[in-house]
Amino acid sequence: MRSIDATLLAALKAPTVWPVCLVEMDFVSGMTRLHSGLGDLVMTDPFTGEALTFLGVGELGSISALEQPEALRSSEAELALSGVNPADVARALLEAYQGRSCRIFFGALTEDGAALAGGSAVPLVRARMDTMKFVTGRTATITLKIRNEMADWERVRASRYSNAEQKRIDVNDTGLSRIAVAAEAEIVWQV
Repeated sequence: MRSIDATLLAALKAPTVWPVCLVEMDFVSGMTRLHSGLGDLVMTDPFTGEALTFLGVGELGSISALEQPEALRSSEAELALSGVNPADVARALLEAYQGRSCRIFFGALTEDGAALAGGSAVPLVRARMDTMKFVTGRTATITLKIRNEMADWERVRASRYSNAEQKRIDVNDTGLSRIAVAAEAEIVWQV
């Protein structure tokens, strides 16, 4: 169960609600924070209390349905941003992003489009960025697939019980330096 800030809860009970969706993506080049409204929006990170600034993309951004599976299994969603300058697509093609963090929050705004007093949001999804698709023309659309953190459990982790694998983990570790000899050794059991 998620805890909802009292200010946000009161706003959600009001006759008119101005919801906002916020997305934070951790690219190697730096954090990218976007929201579904317009202009800059400062919201409080519910985990750290830090004030975060999100850039409004309005109707240029979209998020597919977010599945919240009750069972422990992976799920995915797609984030899309249209109207992107082709020069920015070239930068996105070079960006390292796979496996990096992505968070999605839900919040509410005041009638004039500002963050609620306290500026809190409810975390909806913690995910990893997976793949990016591009559709180009005079402007471009970038679609980013994200997968929840349970997808890591489904990933195959190949590891060998060898000296080379141990050296990859720690170059100074010599604990498996004789494993190849031990594997071929003949053992004579005496009873």
